[in-house]
Amino acid sequence: MAAVQGNLEAISHLAFCNQHGIGTEKNLEHAAILYRKAAEAEHTPSQYQLGLCYHKGEGLEQDLVAAAGWYYKAAKKGDRWAQFHLGVCYYYGDGVEQDFSQAVELFKVSASQGLDEAQYHLGVCLLNGQGAERNLEIAAGLFQMASDQGHAEARNILNEPGKRGIIP
Repeated sequence: MAAVQGNLEAISHLAFCNQHGIGTEKNLEHAAILYRKAAEAEHTPSQYQLGLCYHKGEGLEQDLVAAAGWYYKAAKKGDRWAQFHLGVCYYYGDGVEQDFSQAVELFKVSASQGLDEAQYHLGVCLLNGQGAERNLEIAAGLFQMASDQGHAEARNILNEPGKRGIIP
């Protein structure tokens, strides 16, 4: 009822239910329509989710430029997941020109908010000297923070025989 009355949070939750088949049949197309409705009304989480739909091609045709655009809208409002995914777009050149420095900046912002994925990706950039000067000590610290939150890939890097020396 709240979604029918235009409540943006309710519309977003209904989209999530359609996306994942919770309490209804899974319907990615309807989920994308609902996310768009809330996103166009400036609902930040829906802007991020619509970006994901475009990025993955779920419920609509894949469009990496549109994905990056929606991530940008949510990222500039402080959504840490949107910041991270926009960083991924810059890292791989998905919908934007590849720019490791821009990726690093976005990963830093998201990592500072405790997002383990961003901590891991920032660590990879610093380990490889992509977008920032190579810094093994900070990379190791980032991998440790991400690992402490359960990030398996970060844990694997810390435990790789050739990488053990990066731990300060």
